Amino acid sequence: MHFFILTLFVFLVLYLYILILFFLYIMTQILQILSNTPLWVYILFIFLINIGIKASKPSEVSLLKISILPVIFTYLTFHSLITQTSVSLSNITILIISLIVGVLGGILQSKKIGYSYNRKTKKIESPGTWTTLILILLIFVTKFYFGYMIAAHPSILIKNHMFDVSYIFICGICSGLFIGRFIYSLLLVEKSKHKD
Repeated sequence: MHFFILTLFVFLVLYLYILILFFLYIMTQILQILSNTPLWVYILFIFLINIGIKASKPSEVSLLKISILPVIFTYLTFHSLITQTSVSLSNITILIISLIVGVLGGILQSKKIGYSYNRKTKKIESPGTWTTLILILLIFVTKFYFGYMIAAHPSILIKNHMFDVSYIFICGICSGLFIGRFIYSLLLVEKSKHKD
């Protein structure tokens, strides 16, 4: 019985030791990734988180402010297509399809959330939603992960077409969602003009 307890104890200590080593390895990798990340990425991340948190509260927003995220993420999507993937007819087609799906999803989502247009203030009224923050985090983490993979393993672009496809598709969908919100806001403004 003592041998069994001793064996179990040794096994648990070894298991705990291996877990600690694995945790330290993972933390070292994460710290290495974070330490090699340019400062502008952190500044952009804080700026985008701020926008996402503000979007979670009921507010009135101008069309100009609503246009900021679609412009940023559309630029980043096309920049990624050109610099981080192979530009091909299939990749451009995937991007166009994912943008269309995202735009339609953004329009439907905006309608469901309940955006409205205030004619007096000439602003879009938002009841507040955490969806914006979730999308920002999804896009940021996706771009960060894929950017890291491309930097750490550049051969992945040559060997793996599905890498390109998934990267472009995720970026296109997310950018399309923000474009769809902007289009829905424009439709609300246009609709209010024809009410009189």
